[in-house]
Amino acid sequence: VILTGEYEGFEVDFGMAAEHIADAGVMWDESTSDPISDLRGWCQILAKDSGLTPDRLVLGSDVVMALLNNDKFQKAMDKLRIMLGQIDPKDLPDGSSYLGTLRLGGYTLEVYSYDEWYVDETSGELTPMIPIKKIFLGSTKARNSQRFGAIRDMRALQAAPGQGQSAGPVLFRAQFFPKTWIDEDPSSMWLMLQSAPILCLRQVDAFGCFTVLD
Repeated sequence: VILTGEYEGFEVDFGMAAEHIADAGVMWDESTSDPISDLRGWCQILAKDSGLTPDRLVLGSDVVMALLNNDKFQKAMDKLRIMLGQIDPKDLPDGSSYLGTLRLGGYTLEVYSYDEWYVDETSGELTPMIPIKKIFLGSTKARNSQRFGAIRDMRALQAAPGQGQSAGPVLFRAQFFPKTWIDEDPSSMWLMLQSAPILCLRQVDAFGCFTVLD
């Protein structure tokens, strides 16, 4: 994760193994590709490394049609309707779409796509939240958390715990840091609430991100 704003230039590395951030051997829009085999192999890697079975698959927007048009995937889906899984599309709020349940060799994946965008603060361009040529695998049983960094504000400085004032000031870390001040003319009071959150993968080996289209 590359931080921006006041923490510009800082990077947080969760230590995800290279095998969890990989490319498909053959891209899924090629006739010789085998998405079912790729998915099962990646599920095995995540399960072996984390001890947790993957149960969610999220597709980038370009991957959806490439997967549905893949000959080997279509043939597999003919069998899935009978004994392995089913396709049951339904719309979800906030850009999410549920595409169905995929069962392959002991692994059951709920399959979703997510079409939502944000404005990149650096480039100013509209950017998809889910990279359009990638997929994400993960387990809903994995432990994750939201953590909070130090507040970089002079008023947030405090003495090191248990050391007294002689230890010098240290940055204050909290979920929120409120700050108020008064302007004399015109008379007014201001309130500012500061926070420095980051989402953390506590069990990083339970997740993977794979590029499946050029």
